[in-house]
Amino acid sequence: MATLLPHSTSPPLLPLLTQQRTAGRGASWDPTPDVRSALGRSHVSSDWLDALALHVAALAATGEGRARDAYDSLVEAVSPLLKLFREAPDAWMVEPLVGLATSLRLSAAAADAAASGGGGQAGGGRPTSAGNGSGGASTKALESCGAVLQRCFAASMQGGGPPGGGGGGPGKKGAALPIVVTLFRVYFALNTLRLSKNLIAAVNSRQFPPLDAFPRGQVVAYQYFTGRLALFDEDYAAADAALGAAFDGCPPSARANRARCAYFLTPVRLLRGVLPSAGLLKAYGLEAEYGPIVQAVRTGSVRGLDEALSQNQWAYIASGTYLLLDKLRFSVARRLLKRVALVHAQADPAKASQLPLARLAAALAWQGAPADPDAVECLVANLIFRRYVKGYLAHKS
Repeated sequence: MATLLPHSTSPPLLPLLTQQRTAGRGASWDPTPDVRSALGRSHVSSDWLDALALHVAALAATGEGRARDAYDSLVEAVSPLLKLFREAPDAWMVEPLVGLATSLRLSAAAADAAASGGGGQAGGGRPTSAGNGSGGASTKALESCGAVLQRCFAASMQGGGPPGGGGGGPGKKGAALPIVVTLFRVYFALNTLRLSKNLIAAVNSRQFPPLDAFPRGQVVAYQYFTGRLALFDEDYAAADAALGAAFDGCPPSARANRARCAYFLTPVRLLRGVLPSAGLLKAYGLEAEYGPIVQAVRTGSVRGLDEALSQNQWAYIASGTYLLLDKLRFSVARRLLKRVALVHAQADPAKASQLPLARLAAALAWQGAPADPDAVECLVANLIFRRYVKGYLAHKS
């Protein structure tokens, strides 16, 4: 943030701060007075003095491992920076506000991890579901962070000035979409997804700039999170559209981001009857988790689906896809019923359209699935009711 000051008026802060830090070694270091003193000799407004001093204090606290102090300093820096943002004549303050919003989220997560005795944020492995692993963990900083970020979002939506600094962009409202994405990350971490509805409504309102006015990376991030929200709401058509757009919007070089999109897009499309190729699963490292499931759906293997769900159960639960994958049982049963019907048609062509349930029961029993007459009849009735197959059940007296 300090680099936003004109170079001609910026005092040599680094040597001064280094000297003060060395002198205070062994104790918690608060560089705020030194920064205020150094910047006070230049033509800097009081709001810039407050914002920059608090930002440097947050950096110092982070370097010393005082995560909560770092977060508190950033929270204090919000008010002066929002005042500067509102008073700015054009959109040049968008990047500092977005940067502060991102720093707030990361600092809050670090503060909660420190309060819970953890070592920090998890690495970049598989995506996790909302609220995953939050049992007993502190979330106080993230909870307050959400309220602070809402203030930032409100300020960005009130932004005026020449669009994009005169370039035809979204103007100061250019900070709105990345702050929405940051809020999504907070709500997913807190398992408060219901709060995301208001953000989506704001983005869809007439007051919000069109999405094509924002950088592609921000739009892709927004589509990714709205796709995951649609998945939790069981709106699979919307999830398919949003996650598919996010996947297509990622450049081929962004393999990690494309893999995150594919991780959630794959089960959605499986449920909608679209099977991914083996090459796609291999390209994005999804063979271990989705390969057996795809094979079970392709071959109609009830036992294969059960084994795959059991083997990777905790990974699916952590990512929030277990219940979605469990719904594939009807797709697997339909494929099995189709294969049994083809065998029956070859064995008894005269009654090809009349499939005895005993044949399906035999196939289920061979796979180790429940095969008593009532269970088989219930399964077929559900397939007909859910429109997986066309037909009816007939009982002969």
